[in-house]
Amino acid sequence: MNNIEDRVLPDYGPYSVCGFANGVISYFGGEPLHEPLPLGQYFNGAERVVVFLVDGLGMINLKRLARKRDLGILGRSEWVELTSTFPSTTAAAVTTLMTGATPVEHGVIGYILYYKEFGVVAKAIEMTPVGGKRDSLLQMGMRPEKFLPVPTIFQRLTELGVKAYNATYSHFVNTGFNRMTAEGARHKGFHSLSDMCGAVIDTFNKESPPLFMMVYWGLVDTMGHRYGADGEVYQREASAVLRAIVEEVYPRLPSRTALVILSDHGQIHTSWREEIWWSHKDEIYKLLKIVPTGEQRMMYLHADDPEALKAYVEQNYADKCILLDSKESIKSGLLGKGEPYQLVWERAGDLILIATERNSFNFKYTGQEQSLYGRHGGLSPEEMLVPMIVLNKK
Repeated sequence: MNNIEDRVLPDYGPYSVCGFANGVISYFGGEPLHEPLPLGQYFNGAERVVVFLVDGLGMINLKRLARKRDLGILGRSEWVELTSTFPSTTAAAVTTLMTGATPVEHGVIGYILYYKEFGVVAKAIEMTPVGGKRDSLLQMGMRPEKFLPVPTIFQRLTELGVKAYNATYSHFVNTGFNRMTAEGARHKGFHSLSDMCGAVIDTFNKESPPLFMMVYWGLVDTMGHRYGADGEVYQREASAVLRAIVEEVYPRLPSRTALVILSDHGQIHTSWREEIWWSHKDEIYKLLKIVPTGEQRMMYLHADDPEALKAYVEQNYADKCILLDSKESIKSGLLGKGEPYQLVWERAGDLILIATERNSFNFKYTGQEQSLYGRHGGLSPEEMLVPMIVLNKK
């Protein structure tokens, strides 16, 4: 089997997405949950902070972009390297960015999870059983605003007297996931790139400080999944949003504003040649208690006989993955520091499978699953390293 020590591990310290979230809380005078990133060193006394969370914009892919396109002022700015969470995926990392808690504390430890309390395997972002309609879990009794065992940074900042905003696509504003991760925020919805710019500019020129806004842009990640994380379409989308932020938003912000460009995770280019596909017809299914959960670059495996499952995976896929004991991984801090949320133990299953190189492990839940050219969730540098870039308006 491959060795986990050869991978990029999340440290959950100051220079991580967890450290950044706690840095925001600390910067505005709150008590952080974990050691904070010293944002005072980067913000130059700013009274207003806007964070552009560009989903899927990893450090390595941003460096590739800079070699091909002129990034203007961004190319001359300091790029601070942070680590993502494990797994390196939106559900876990964004929840950490929105709370300051690690995945093991907030409980959203992957995209597809076993929610024993509802008796289903569900998508954490869509909040629906796999194959169901978005927010179906809400009809089963899930209350998004009460689902997390920790408060959001918006709740924390509001208590500190900060006007705390969350901006996302209009069709996301009232979804369960947004209601869960942005509880306590003042919400702004937008329909397009120009609309997003306008929402930020208007808010920052109308509201008095102290002011904080998190702005989510998801299409860079989408283009990476569809066309490859090192492809032309991905780079064109990333270039477009970065240019809009720098050329349209930044010049129109008031003085003493810090503008931050950040990401939740990166992406690694993958190919159908390195895909392993499983279904209920395969031998491994007989060894599983429930279908695999997690991601395509990592999985939580639940088994009646973990040793038999481990032996099967090691015999057939030893050169394609790392296999870890789930409970030992939680105790070692792979999913974060802090006291594990009680439901995490069940959600993490018995074994954690982490794909290596450009391999991916895929399960046919509905038969409608498709190959992707870009993926994340694992521990490669492409997936785990993300940039923080700060522009200060003096």
